[in-house]
This record gives sequence, structure tokens and C-alpha cells, in this order.
Amino acid sequence: MNLETKICQVQSIFSQLDQEIEELKHSSGLDCRSHCTHCCENPDIEATILEFLPLAKHIYDLGWHERYLHQLAAKPEQCILLNPEQKASQDISLVPGCRMYPYRGIICRLFGFSTREDKFGNPELVACSWLKHAPAYANIFLLGIKIPTIAEYRWQVYGIDPRLCDVMYPINEAIRRAIEIVITYFWYNNPPNSVAS
Repeated sequence: MNLETKICQVQSIFSQLDQEIEELKHSSGLDCRSHCTHCCENPDIEATILEFLPLAKHIYDLGWHERYLHQLAAKPEQCILLNPEQKASQDISLVPGCRMYPYRGIICRLFGFSTREDKFGNPELVACSWLKHAPAYANIFLLGIKIPTIAEYRWQVYGIDPRLCDVMYPINEAIRRAIEIVITYFWYNNPPNSVAS
């Protein structure tokens, strides 16, 4: 399977997940605080290369790959996509949160709106303390709403290319490696300034 097909398949899984999360939010009333970046500020977030291939392709298509690689070389502590500060501006890129929200990884999509099994095999919502204290949280399991599970979506992504999912990297390392894979693939398949013989 070529890289472009893998990217499309990841995006398809993300679309399905986003739809499930929107249904969960609508049915339960559970949602993050507006412009909250608390979970994004965790320096220990890990991700796979595969989940950031759509982001890497988008960055490559925009011609921003060198700029991002330069920023990643500085080894920032927090996710390179995070804009944590509120600015007095109408510019959406200056609003707190993810600069590339539509291209965020699976962990960014699942946190707060998915479950894992606790030590007794019961589902528990993976969420921050603020969400766990929200009124909607108390009834989430009583409503009978389908809640995405981390394992289910991780396995779906894993099935696309296990080699690109075998290792969990710090989020910036996963993004850097994804960008490098995309650059290499598209450069060799469409070299810049290629001369026709």
C-alpha cells in the first residue's frame, strides 16, 4: 500500500471517530471548556508516526515542512502545534489551542471522549479532572451512548501499517518522523525540478 493510500485510510478513520465524538457530545452535553489547552500542555504526550501522516502531508503541501522541521529541531517541550496563549486578535492562528486542529493525531481526538478498561474490566472515561467534574460526566454511562474506546481506534490505525505504529514517540518526535517520511516519499515520486528526457 502506498503512502497516499495510508494517509487516506487514516483520514477515513479520523472522520468516523470525529463523527462518533460529535454524537457523544451532542447526546451527553459533555464538552471541553472553550479554548482549553490543559491536556495539550502535557510534555509527556506520546503518539505514533502513522497518526501524523495526514498532518505531515498537509504541511508538505503548504510548503511549510522545512519551517516545521527547523522548529522541531529546537526540541520544544510541548507539542509544536500548540498555541497556548490567548492573543487579542481575530486571527484564528492566535487563538489558544491546536494550530492544525483538523490534522491532530488520534490521541488528541480521543482524550476526553473515549474509554479504556479499568483494573476491574469496567469502562472508564479517559478525561481531565475538569471533564470528570462536569455535570454531564456523571450520567455518561447511564445514557447508553456509544463511547469510542481507545483500543478500538488504535487497532484500526495499527491495521493500516503496523510498522508505523509499533513505537510510541513523544508527540514532536512522531510529527518530525512523519514529516520526514512524507518529504522522502513525495520527493522521490515527484522530484522538484525534474527534467524530462
